[in-house]
Amino acid sequence: MRSTGRTALSGEAGEAGDAGEAAAREAGSAGHAKPFRRWGLLAFVALFGAALLGPWLPAAGDEPVGYRVEDQAIRESLTGRRGDPARGERIVRDPDKATCLICHAIPIEGEPDPGNIGPPLHGVASRYTAGELRLRLVDPKRLNPDSVMPSYYEKDGLHRVAAEYRGRSIYSASEIEDVVAYLLTLTDD
Repeated sequence: MRSTGRTALSGEAGEAGDAGEAAAREAGSAGHAKPFRRWGLLAFVALFGAALLGPWLPAAGDEPVGYRVEDQAIRESLTGRRGDPARGERIVRDPDKATCLICHAIPIEGEPDPGNIGPPLHGVASRYTAGELRLRLVDPKRLNPDSVMPSYYEKDGLHRVAAEYRGRSIYSASEIEDVVAYLLTLTDD
């Protein structure tokens, strides 16, 4: 059985489609996808891939930025805007993004087995400012050189980092701000 090379997705019908296919067969390209189909498939794969990977890739312009430490705090937002607490909670719970629950008890319903290496985070917003929380995420060793907490933002000067993670931060600037916004919801009230 001989294939005509047309598919239900081609959108071509009648003589124009048949004439184009005849010309392609005469040129020796029978069986090859037409350019618009090829680019359509590539566009679909690119969009699908971006949809799958998008949450794990930093947003455009979200590369690590400089910051200034004053009085044991990073007072200015890393992004120039306030983070989203709902996104921050998702990040804090996400085991693929170094969940805080490995080391800290956090008052999140449905999280039955929190860690106890770090201090509990219930009421953390009553104890620290946004700038102090930001510094603890960005550079915890600045506050306590013996801390086992990793830097979630720094990517240089780290030790014992697996090869696939070298040169990469754990959280983007936006994710740091989202986590800070979430932590600020954890008051003693």
